Amino acid sequence: MKIFISWSGKPSLNVATALRDWLPYIFNGIELFVSSEDIRKGKRWPLEVSKELDASNFGIVCLTPDNLEAPWLLFESGALSKSVKEASVYTLLVGGLRIGDIEGPLSHFQHTMFEKEDFFKLVKSINEALGPNKQDETRLGKIFDKFWDDLELNVSVAIKIDVKPEKKRSTEDMLRELLETTNYIARNIPDSRQLTLIDELNRIGNEVIPLESGSSGGGLWEQILERVGKISAFTKGYLREAKGQFSNGTLVITYPREHEEIIGLVNNERNIKLLQKNLLELGCGDGCKITFTTNPPPVKLPSRPPPRKPFIH
Repeated sequence: MKIFISWSGKPSLNVATALRDWLPYIFNGIELFVSSEDIRKGKRWPLEVSKELDASNFGIVCLTPDNLEAPWLLFESGALSKSVKEASVYTLLVGGLRIGDIEGPLSHFQHTMFEKEDFFKLVKSINEALGPNKQDETRLGKIFDKFWDDLELNVSVAIKIDVKPEKKRSTEDMLRELLETTNYIARNIPDSRQLTLIDELNRIGNEVIPLESGSSGGGLWEQILERVGKISAFTKGYLREAKGQFSNGTLVITYPREHEEIIGLVNNERNIKLLQKNLLELGCGDGCKITFTTNPPPVKLPSRPPPRKPFIH
């Protein structure tokens, strides 16, 4: 049996590591995977993580107040829910989190408070998942009682290390982090698996990132972004990195040169039709052209020649 332990942020990692060290005292013959500990240096971590997700049959997601919107944790949770039976994916709530604090996609999983009675229910669920190799529940309870104090102490210490005040991130920051993760996956994972992971990130981006409400009144481009966001928050995040200008039946979307790789992600038939539809609804006419480009490189001015020294006889 393999248990995948998902985490994001230093306190969550500390809890995941504490579980990784503690659970073998309770169960023999189980494998535990925590990405920071179990991926060897030099390995391509998205590919390694995807392999472990496929091989796991039980998942524990370590939630703290500061990682509820962490994109990679949300991705791993979504992937676990597809690879593992829903009843075998548990969220472990630490750092003062309560069940009512969990919203969005994470709210669909089995929640476990880090309290002795509730955590023992999680241990019993792992035991049931072992099938014919499961332990007698009375014996399991005695082993749990023997080692619980050690885990409680380690977790209480773990969540106090490097805890910083929660900083609310903007929609743009969350989208940018998702974009960076998607780009990394696109560069490092073979095509067949890459499409699955990127689809999952797109789903998460649309599902958990809040859209801006109300029209900004800041011109045609802002109105287009507002409308696109109602269809795809992820596409809106890409387009926000650019400036749009409409003239003579053509919408020119210009990216800074450092973001030119985004063009390959947004310049597709689906997005072009979406933009054309919005232009039509905004009164710009039917069949408008869409052009993607980048800012031209800066013009390098010739340097002035050094002043001539006066000739002295």
